[in-house]
Amino acid sequence: MELNYLKDFFDIFFADLIISFVTILLFFMQKKQINSIVGYRTSNSMKNQRNWDFAQKFYFRYWLLAIPLVILFQITLLFIFQIDNTGLIETLSMVLFFTYSIILIFITERKLKKLTP
Repeated sequence: MELNYLKDFFDIFFADLIISFVTILLFFMQKKQINSIVGYRTSNSMKNQRNWDFAQKFYFRYWLLAIPLVILFQITLLFIFQIDNTGLIETLSMVLFFTYSIILIFITERKLKKLTP
């Protein structure tokens, strides 16, 4: 039974590593110029270069905090509550990522509105 938990943990952790790698890659490969393809793109962030620069740094810096939060959440579910349904853990993790992203969008937009005169 313990071996199954470890296998499940490593399966989930591998997916987390891929998400982490992509997020870190996006953080370091931010586009310097406003564009409609890559980056944090909202009407407020694309108003001017100052907003664009702020939004890219702010959003991705705080989005990086989601990764350890979700991993801690997964460890708690897998080892403390001993939930052996990896599909449930993955679904709850995606809901957590999605919820965190939505909240962070609202926070970023509020900061951008304060930044714009």
